[in-house]
Amino acid sequence: MNARSVCYMGLGAAIAITSSVAQVTTSQYDNFRTGTVLTERILTPQNVNARQFGKLGAFKVDGAVYAQPLFLPSVEIPGKGKRDVLFVATEHDSVYAFDSLRPDDPPLWHVSFLDRKRDLESVPARDVQCSFIQPEVGITSTPVIDLHTGTLYVLARTMQDPTFGTKTYFQHLHALAITTGVEKFGGPKLISASVPGKGAGSANGQLAFDPLRQNPRAALLLTNSILYLAWASSCDLDPYHGWGHGLRSADLAADRSAQHYA
Repeated sequence: MNARSVCYMGLGAAIAITSSVAQVTTSQYDNFRTGTVLTERILTPQNVNARQFGKLGAFKVDGAVYAQPLFLPSVEIPGKGKRDVLFVATEHDSVYAFDSLRPDDPPLWHVSFLDRKRDLESVPARDVQCSFIQPEVGITSTPVIDLHTGTLYVLARTMQDPTFGTKTYFQHLHALAITTGVEKFGGPKLISASVPGKGAGSANGQLAFDPLRQNPRAALLLTNSILYLAWASSCDLDPYHGWGHGLRSADLAADRSAQHYA
């Protein structure tokens, strides 16, 4: 896998001033997905221009980045002190924590959900049969951070492809410590579900969650200690269905009041 890079854009002076207060813990800045930061006081239409605003550096990663990077200031990294951390997830099933002010440095920590010894790899785009994400599918939906427990929640898609045997596909929810990347709460949690139904892909009156066909098109959402995950299709290829899962953030157990199927 060729190394990719994530560009870091910003106004130099503004970064130094605002790094102690700014944070991005969820997709599009808030649970309403407004895409706005109403507390911004430094960046304006006047100073965000070609002369003052531009690329400051690039962070090398191992795959394409479809998920929105997240950011936390003043994270205490063991043995490295407080850092302003940029969290990046890739389609090669990696999560990186970078010092946002030092793009040329190696990551503060890096975890991969792949394992060659277990024949565990990312899902090839040809298996998904949808050209929107190339050349592989791993982490697509934007993760979410729980500030109270210091946890980064990530949904990853993987495939086990043994030399002799049948391919098996998985989707796992990971709960990572923001300081080290270590798994928490007994994770990862395998996503699985089955409901009575006779729709496409059903068998014996039951419709099971299909980890290959179900595409997590929505970002992870955390509210009232419940993690919400939602799936639909990849390029509208059958069989697929709409699924919504709710898991307790403290132990990754299913919250039955928040399970939905369409």
